[in-house]
Amino acid sequence: MHINPYNKKYANNKNIALSEPNALALEKQGYGYVVASIGKLSGDMPYTVFYARKSFIKKNDEIIRNFVKAINMGLKFTEENDSKTIAKIILPQFPDTSINDLAKIINRYKENDAWLTNNIISEKLLQNLEDVMIDNDLLDKYVPFKDIVKNYE
Repeated sequence: MHINPYNKKYANNKNIALSEPNALALEKQGYGYVVASIGKLSGDMPYTVFYARKSFIKKNDEIIRNFVKAINMGLKFTEENDSKTIAKIILPQFPDTSINDLAKIINRYKENDAWLTNNIISEKLLQNLEDVMIDNDLLDKYVPFKDIVKNYE
């Protein structure tokens, strides 16, 4: 059974959805605890995407391919390395978070299989995202895959 935790019918005043590091911060302060991963409950979907105009894509194919290559290198590095190693590298991007907290957050993401292993958005991944959007009245109908996704490898 697919449960969409974003759906309004599951909302109540006792639960909130937070991203890290906010969830860990509230947990450490004793205000609550993480009970589930929304990503794990909702299934695989493209959470972060990059948008470019058709004119930019036509003029900058090599730039886009190099950008995608860099994203894939980061995904591979994340998959192949432990949480502490990753935390040391990205720590400057999170100046208000300790290395131990950052490693714990990364470990949560790894335990929940939160990162895809490559940048390819399949029709199934897009449909899962659109399901969430439709369930929450953010989208009226499915958009044809070919109209909005251009994958680079």
